[in-house]
Amino acid sequence: PVPYNDILLQYFYSIHYMQQSQYIKAFNVCLNNNKKLFEVMKTTTNSSNWYIYIINRVSIQLRLCSYKADDIKVTNKKTDTSYVNQAQSHLLQYFRAMIVDRAKDISQSKKLGCLNIVVQLFKIYFKLNNHRLCTTLVRSVNNPNFPNFSTFPMSQQVSYYYYYGRLMIFDENYDEAEKALTFVFNHLHNINSQLKHQYPQFQHNMKQLLQLLIPVKLLLGQSPSLSLVQHYQLKEYTNIVIALKRGNVSLFNENLKEYQYLFIKQGVYLILEKCRALCYRNLLEKVYQLTDTDNKLQINACIKACNLLDLSHDVNELECIIANLIFEGHIKGYIAHNRCVVLSKKEPFPTK
Repeated sequence: PVPYNDILLQYFYSIHYMQQSQYIKAFNVCLNNNKKLFEVMKTTTNSSNWYIYIINRVSIQLRLCSYKADDIKVTNKKTDTSYVNQAQSHLLQYFRAMIVDRAKDISQSKKLGCLNIVVQLFKIYFKLNNHRLCTTLVRSVNNPNFPNFSTFPMSQQVSYYYYYGRLMIFDENYDEAEKALTFVFNHLHNINSQLKHQYPQFQHNMKQLLQLLIPVKLLLGQSPSLSLVQHYQLKEYTNIVIALKRGNVSLFNENLKEYQYLFIKQGVYLILEKCRALCYRNLLEKVYQLTDTDNKLQINACIKACNLLDLSHDVNELECIIANLIFEGHIKGYIAHNRCVVLSKKEPFPTK
């Protein structure tokens, strides 16, 4: 007989041990419970996936228990396997068994449990700082045989795209990162607008999301409104946004330096470093708008603008900056050494 009662009882035991701060006990109980449930899944031959909802719950519990158990682990022997690694191995067993299911009726397929397991594995891999292992999971999700995303709960979709967006940031695929994180923003924003009084956690989630989405948007030439930045109390981005809009490179550098450790912690410092080029681009565009002489940007005028911002660039340094902007596609034109930048008559300062 299927051990329904025992599975439920062991689940509550793991919760009890967690509440008593007996994290290793909680993990061992939870792992054994997951193993029992895995056997149930393997031995259930009829067209049914009723256990998927239970697996979703106990797999989350397994991950959380493994974190706590590792935090109090006292041994440092190299041969020991961490609790997080044990959890990861078992979650992979779930995934491998689910992904090969051949049920024709998707509503009865084991594959409906895959996305939750992928999300739990993403969280573990990011905690272990092993992003490479996420790539295999992404390939599986992108496989044509993977169920349509609309068949999964929205909470799982949002969680998947959040970590997928973070993964794309590490891969420097900012277009994909922007699409994924914008999907998360749109759905979180809708939930936050409707349920913000009942669920203040959404405010925290939105703030964490914007700490990634704002720098990606800025790098792609899209500027968030200051009201959005201020609403979510992201003061570190207030002057960054203002500086980019105005082309104030000095203000940009000051704020990048002031919040350097915070940006490094958020994992977006290198993205913001790349935004400095956009700040120079906007500065040069404003100089061009003020001094336009037959599609030529005078080098002397640019140096005067830099001096006003306390940027001590000589001609060679400035021409090097402009050359990089031309190479990166932020400016269309060519440099006439020591004299000017001859700009394209059509869109000399591309917006993207």
